[in-house]
Amino acid sequence: MFHGSSWKIDDCTECSCRNGTTDCDILTCQVAKCSDPVSIPGECCKLCPYIMQVVEVFSSFPPGQTIVEGKTHKFKFDPSIEIQKQKTSRQIRGENMWRIDAWVSRNKDGSGPQFSYRENILTDRQKANEFSRKKDIYDPANGKYWTFKKARYNFDASEGKCEDFRYFCIKFNVTDEPRPKFDLSLTYSVSKGEDERQIVCKRLGACKGVFAETFDWDLEGEDPIPGQETPVTIDIDVTFKKDTRDLEGDGLWRVALFGSSNPGGDGPRFGEVSQILDDEESSEDIRGGAPLNVDSIETNFEFGTVGCVEDVEYICMEFLKGDAPNPDFTLITAGARGDATRDSLITCKHQDCQSRVVFTELEATLLSPDVIVENTDDTDTKVKLKATTNKELTKTVAGEELWQVVTFFSKNEDGAGTRTNEQPQILSMTQDDQTLPTGENLVFKEMDFQVDLDGIICKEVPYMCFELKKNAESSIDYYFETQPLQDPFVDCISMEDVCKGVVFTELDWSREVPEDHVPGTDSPVDIEATVDVEPFSRQVTGVDLWRVSVFASSDEAGSDRLDPIFADVLTPVDAAITLPQGGPLSFPSLRTPPFAVDKMGCGAFRYLCVEFQKGENPLPDYTYETSTGSETIIKCKPEDCAGMYGFLRVASGPGSRQGTKRSG
Repeated sequence: MFHGSSWKIDDCTECSCRNGTTDCDILTCQVAKCSDPVSIPGECCKLCPYIMQVVEVFSSFPPGQTIVEGKTHKFKFDPSIEIQKQKTSRQIRGENMWRIDAWVSRNKDGSGPQFSYRENILTDRQKANEFSRKKDIYDPANGKYWTFKKARYNFDASEGKCEDFRYFCIKFNVTDEPRPKFDLSLTYSVSKGEDERQIVCKRLGACKGVFAETFDWDLEGEDPIPGQETPVTIDIDVTFKKDTRDLEGDGLWRVALFGSSNPGGDGPRFGEVSQILDDEESSEDIRGGAPLNVDSIETNFEFGTVGCVEDVEYICMEFLKGDAPNPDFTLITAGARGDATRDSLITCKHQDCQSRVVFTELEATLLSPDVIVENTDDTDTKVKLKATTNKELTKTVAGEELWQVVTFFSKNEDGAGTRTNEQPQILSMTQDDQTLPTGENLVFKEMDFQVDLDGIICKEVPYMCFELKKNAESSIDYYFETQPLQDPFVDCISMEDVCKGVVFTELDWSREVPEDHVPGTDSPVDIEATVDVEPFSRQVTGVDLWRVSVFASSDEAGSDRLDPIFADVLTPVDAAITLPQGGPLSFPSLRTPPFAVDKMGCGAFRYLCVEFQKGENPLPDYTYETSTGSETIIKCKPEDCAGMYGFLRVASGPGSRQGTKRSG
């Protein structure tokens, strides 16, 4: 043997040569602390099977680490294990022995969904990490635990979103197929059977997702119609914080459009369009915190209603996360609004009513009847009303109870002054709701109503007027204007040829000289007269209503009046005779003052004439006219000269009585 050489005599004896002297060391084995120690070839002492009982797991991972959604974060830490000494072997060695699983959880005990779960993050060397209870290695009293140095875990923050990323958790365990040294068995357990002792979770810090700061939009619509969805075009602009995450995917964004009574968009939503973006627009990506700009978004919305109806004065848009984005992410907003499950940005803008009508002219046309009789009521009347619009300025007006047409009588052509028998609304419900389309005039082809002239005569109401105005009960608050300014907006129809009282058409009469007339003496003449009227003529009752004149004339027209001239032969009773509705007016017995009746028909006295006209001061007054337009009706009849023919009994005209006439 040479100096320094060594050799084994058996598994328990090892010898060496030192300067020619042989020294041998004999190992002494301690008593095995198990009931079934195992002899290991090449080993002096029998060994017990490996056992380990874990009391607690520690992690050196620093709490509060910031997370950014969508990015991969590299964690480096030193997990440590505390064991139960009495139930753990003094030394455990082997290959593929240990396992540490890692994940991120929303719960501090690691329960629930496991995000970015990694099964056994240990390297092969770490999996073979030898356990030893030597005091210089393992001394819990002095803070020395069994440690796995420089464990590494890559957290993929695209799996889940910020609300899920609250805790970083690890779990220590033995692998499914450990390979203990010497093929010893390994019995692994957890103190008190509490599996949660294998798990430790550390709180993560703030999580950064998509942080939207501002949201603005522009909306345009060409022809808004209240109560109807019409096409609109929208541009949106969203700004983000510079450190916001990058995001690329499908169905990322949602933009809602609605009307509101509140500048903040709170409360009921009117006509909401929950998503105005198409698939491509909703999938616009963001990078480097750059703004999100989406232009020319097209959708349909009741744009024309907002601002025109009560409690809907604002157009609002809400920017928020898509309903099912892929990938999912966290949207955080500055001054976030919305319910507890989503954050959003809402921007509202006050909207004036887009419905506007500018009228330039109003024209009323009487369709029927041809005649409206004074002092009557409930006359069915039909009128056409045309309101001409300024086509460039007028926008569609649609809704309910939009228009109001007032009718009344006036003494003035422009309807100014006192209004007589005003009716506040003569439109039907259909006409009241009539839509005025852009580029058209407002025409009510037939307005049906009843005229009441009870107690009124024509001269008191020379004009029937119509005022068009905005209905105070309109379902939309549209703009009603006139150019040039016309307030009120009125047109009047002359009643001169429409309003009628009594129209007298024809006068007929008969006369006779009393039988007791003595020739050569003056005598009265008895006259029976009838005056016909147009059938529509009103009834007239009162005093001093009529006037009847009797005179002689040389011509049949009565233009050459000769004596005798009796200006009015009516007694007060005769002047108060009632004219029934539709006539005729009858005077059964009128008597003239005495005159030289023997001269009738002689010389220039060729005709005896009767003239009918309105009384000078009738009470009550009424409207009088004749079918010819003259102030009076004259009927002249030829007379025979009594000096030539002697006395004759004659009958002159309808209903005449026998009289005498002297013949020559």
